[in-house]
Amino acid sequence: MRSLIYIMYHGDGEIDTFFQFPFVEREKRIRFAKNSIVMARKARRHSNTGIYHVMLRGINRQDLFHEESDYLFFLERLHLLAHPKNEKNEPASPLCDIYAYCLMTNHVHLMLAPRERELSDVVKPLAISYARYYNTKYSRCGYLFQDRFKSEPVDDFNYVVTLFRYIHQNPVKAGIVETVEEYPWSSWHDYLSDKGRVNTITETSFMLEQIGMDDLCRLVSESVDDDCSSLEKVVPPTDLEVTEMLLEECHGMPIERISSLPKQDRDKILISVLKKGAGIRQLSKLSAVGFSIIRRLKNVSNSPSP
Repeated sequence: MRSLIYIMYHGDGEIDTFFQFPFVEREKRIRFAKNSIVMARKARRHSNTGIYHVMLRGINRQDLFHEESDYLFFLERLHLLAHPKNEKNEPASPLCDIYAYCLMTNHVHLMLAPRERELSDVVKPLAISYARYYNTKYSRCGYLFQDRFKSEPVDDFNYVVTLFRYIHQNPVKAGIVETVEEYPWSSWHDYLSDKGRVNTITETSFMLEQIGMDDLCRLVSESVDDDCSSLEKVVPPTDLEVTEMLLEECHGMPIERISSLPKQDRDKILISVLKKGAGIRQLSKLSAVGFSIIRRLKNVSNSPSP
């Protein structure tokens, strides 16, 4: 049975996929879609303080920033979250308060509190706008960020302090710089600067009123025992996400044709999706290619290049 597949790509790694089965009655189409395609994502945990740790990571840990202009564009988008403009180009109410950020080469850390919006309504447009900029500039298409953005609630002030230190110490722990002050792409410079605080990306008064600048400098220079790295743990992709990966690799060709492709073309698609985190049984089920073949390709994809 042939099927037509329509894809709406948003540019931030989010894809809406619409399946139409022209030779099946409407009721059966809906039941098939509900049972086989549509899968609910796990709800995000609510923060008691309204503050969240957000991380955006490049797909396959690829770099998000290649040159200074890339960092600057992302910072401009962050600035618009803190200082948006209305249709008349007049200052509008902030969409969120940003307490800390750090732009690393292949990922971004944010500590922020949405104002009157849901967290996704703040972060998703940020990811979309940067993905569009990046894909246009570097003549690419497809996913830029790994899955949807990751977040965890920050439920007490002790964790606020730990996370604040962790975010700013990321470049030091990565061996990029020796001190927090040396890294140019973090919010620490907003705290050090005595000028322009009113119009900075970072809402500095929250931390400074709680701790004070001298103590804050001391805390940031001390090593963090808690690595706050729970967001960086690899989460296996869902069947829907693997389906979207296959659709992207197939470039419009129906997924059911993968198993009948020439071996070299078939293996290229499957290895690419395996490298994005798909499971062996999962990929075998979705591609209709034998388990033993997928397992062999998994071993090949894990082998070091000569």
